[in-house]
Amino acid sequence: MYRNTKVVLASALTLFSLYSAADQQVLDDLIVVGSQCVGDACTDTEDFGFDTLRLKTDDPRISFVDTSTSAAFPTNDWLMGITSESLLDAPYFYLIDQTTQQSVLKISAGDNSSVALGAGSELVDGAISVGAEGAERRITNVAEGTADSDAVTKEQMDAALNAINARIDSILIQLNEL
Repeated sequence: MYRNTKVVLASALTLFSLYSAADQQVLDDLIVVGSQCVGDACTDTEDFGFDTLRLKTDDPRISFVDTSTSAAFPTNDWLMGITSESLLDAPYFYLIDQTTQQSVLKISAGDNSSVALGAGSELVDGAISVGAEGAERRITNVAEGTADSDAVTKEQMDAALNAINARIDSILIQLNEL
């Protein structure tokens, strides 16, 4: 009877130790040799290919929480992630300043992919947006355009306008001499 009790107890301990839903806390460095998958869609047969870290869930995200308490250090918290495709929006990558609850970067996928830069900027299909209606921004430190499809700088535009104005002045002088 004593032997049967030991067998039952050992079996119960083995069954309960196979699965644990408890959190784990590592109080020293954690080194993962190989690859790591984090998320509720990871499987034990995960094929990582060349991935080192894989976040696998419906809307994966990483939260950067700054715990600085000194006034000498910034204390912004940031959230980075991707959204799944919905009926209204194409999937997009985002970076949010959680301290101000402002999206500062969005990059959408798909045929009309777009980019929104700066707090409060809105995605516009097939375009790079640096603001929104009523919240326009300047683009600074831009190199001069060289190709037909490049944007021109204000300096290039001013030079072109000055050249046109000089040509008009020259034509007006010639007309007045007639």
